Amino acid sequence: MRIVATVCLVTVLSVLSACAVWSAGKDPHGQELMQNANAVLAALNSYIQVNRKGPATLQDLVPSYIAALPAQPEFNYSVRRGSLVFNYAPSWPTPGTSACEAHFGETAFRCADYR
Repeated sequence: MRIVATVCLVTVLSVLSACAVWSAGKDPHGQELMQNANAVLAALNSYIQVNRKGPATLQDLVPSYIAALPAQPEFNYSVRRGSLVFNYAPSWPTPGTSACEAHFGETAFRCADYR
């Protein structure tokens, strides 16, 4: 009986160790959020090209630059810092939180993991 338990434990640990840990922003949930975030970033950059400054709030992008703001991700937007940031919990098996940030004029988010 003890041999069977040991074999089962070794099998489970082998399977779990073979699981890929996603890099920040590359997990399935992060990729889904990134599509929404990139649409907002493109609208923000278009607004800035026309107005030479960032909007007071992201809601100012609607409807001229984007039809509606996505429900997810929730953004932390700062005109003063010139940045757009969102945090999310990555897909399993990646632990912790991922934070993605883009500055005005950039066309892509940079993401990092925080555990």
